[in-house]
Formats: sequence, structure tokens, C-alpha cells
Amino acid sequence: MKKLLFEIIGRVISKKNSKRMMRNRRTGKMFPVSSTAYVKFKRNALKQIDEIDTRFDKPVHIDYLFCTKGKQKIDIDNAMASINDILEDAQILQNDSLIKSTYAKLEHGYTEWKTYIRIIEL
Repeated sequence: MKKLLFEIIGRVISKKNSKRMMRNRRTGKMFPVSSTAYVKFKRNALKQIDEIDTRFDKPVHIDYLFCTKGKQKIDIDNAMASINDILEDAQILQNDSLIKSTYAKLEHGYTEWKTYIRIIEL
């Protein structure tokens, strides 16, 4: 059974709630894209986990611990979705549909934003 524990430093930005609209130059149609804040967070997170060579291609359980700076609040559901997409982009997870169970906790009062992630193969 494979296990992986790591951290991502930085405030988790929601991919769902931070969209902006762009116009296709050729067709003129509008389409949604992720915000610059999310793109910046994603790039930073991918750099931090770039060295991880563990890959999961079987069902997993994931624990998330979101440590917030001061007493600031976050939407745990959206934060988990953003992290899951990053895990898939980093190819740590073959597909985020492999996540069969989760546990998430939010703690306040830290000096910096940090997320601890533990992945356990089922």
C-alpha cells in the first residue's frame, strides 16, 4: 500500500470561483478561463511538488489539513477541488476520479498559509 505526505505553501485559490471571461479572437465567442491568482497559485504549487515521483493509479483516500494565516476563512470544498486538479496536473494522481474518500480540516492562527496532504492507496 502506497502512502505519500507532503505540504504546499501558499494560500489555496479556488479554481471554481475565480474565473474570468476571454474572447476568442477568431470567432469572437466568450469563454471562461481561470483567474490570474489561480494560475499563479497552481504554478507555485506545481514547482513545490515537482520532485515527487510517487504516482497513484488505484483508488485513494486523501487527508487535507488547511492551515490559514490568522483567522481568515476559506471554502474547504473549493480548496480541495483546486488541490485535486493540481495533483492530477502533476500526475501524482492518474485521475481525480480515483479519490474515493477524503477528510478535510481547517485550522486558523498560523503565520503562513500551508496545506498538508496525505494520500493513501486503498
